[in-house]
Amino acid sequence: MTMPRRTLPGATYLLTRRCERRRFGLVPRGITPGLVGYAIALAAARHGIEVHAVVALSNHIHGVFTDPRGVISDFARDVHSLIARALNAEYGVWENFWSTDGLSLVRLVGPADVWSKLVYCQTNAVAAGLVERSPAWPGFRTAPADVRGPGLVFPRPRTALFRKTSLPDEVTLRLTVPPALAQLAPDAFAEAFAKRVRSRESELRAQAARDGRPFLGARAVLKQRRDTRPTTREPRRGRDPSIACRDKPRRIAELTELKRFREAYFTALQAWRAGHLPVCFPPGTTKMRASPGVTSDSGPPAERQAA
Repeated sequence: MTMPRRTLPGATYLLTRRCERRRFGLVPRGITPGLVGYAIALAAARHGIEVHAVVALSNHIHGVFTDPRGVISDFARDVHSLIARALNAEYGVWENFWSTDGLSLVRLVGPADVWSKLVYCQTNAVAAGLVERSPAWPGFRTAPADVRGPGLVFPRPRTALFRKTSLPDEVTLRLTVPPALAQLAPDAFAEAFAKRVRSRESELRAQAARDGRPFLGARAVLKQRRDTRPTTREPRRGRDPSIACRDKPRRIAELTELKRFREAYFTALQAWRAGHLPVCFPPGTTKMRASPGVTSDSGPPAERQAA
C-alpha cells in the first residue's frame, strides 16, 4: 500500500514531478516554457502557494514552495493537469504525460535544508551536464534576483486548448523569500542565494572537468526529440524521502512523528472502511479528507525555523 502523504499548513517543500519513462516531454521550445510559468503562476494564486524557486528541465520539474494552507497536493494537481492537457493537445498525444510514480514532495525542516534545495533546484541543469551556468538554460527557470521584482508575467498560451476558456489572459508569478529565511530582506536573500549558486556551479564545473564530461549545451537541448529519453540507466527502488533535515536529533523526532501519523492514518482508514462513521483522521491528512464521513483535526501550522 502507498504511504499516506502528510501535508502541514505553513511547511516548505521540494516538489518534483517527472515525465513518463523520463521522456523529454518538456523540451524547452515552442509553448512549453511559457506554459509551465503560466500554469504555476495560475495555480499558486488560486491556492495561495508561495513560490521560491522553480526549474523545468526536459523531463522533470523541480520547485521549492511554501504551503500556508495545507493544499500543496491540490496546487500540484492543477499545475500538472494543465501542463499535461495543453501539451498533449498541442502535439496530438493521448497517453500519460507524467510518470505513474507520482509526485515527490519532501518537507524541508530547517533553514539549512531550505538553502540546500533552493541551490539544488537552481543548479539542476548544470548538475545534469546540460549547460555550464544556470542562466544559459533555455527553458523555464526562476532566478535569485526575481524575488526583488514585481513578478514574472505570463500570457495565456495561444493553443487549441486555450481558445475557448475563461482562464485569465495573463498571470503574474511573484517570488518570495522562504519563511525559514524571513530574517533576510529580499535584496539580501537574492544576493546570498546567487552567491551560493555561483559557488555550487563552480564545484560542478570543476567536477565535470576532472571527469572529462563535456556539457551538452543549450543548442543541443533544443534539438531533443519529445519522444526520446536519456540513455543513462535510472536507479530504481531507492529511497523516497518525505522530509529533509540535516539536524540529526530533529530528523529522528520528525521521522518519529511521521510514523505516528501513518499509524493513526491506517487505524482511521480501517475504521472508515468498516463503516464506523464519522472517522477523524490525523492532522495533515490529504487524500481522505474530502471523503464522506471523514473529519480531520486541522492541527497547528508547521513550525517555521529561523536561521
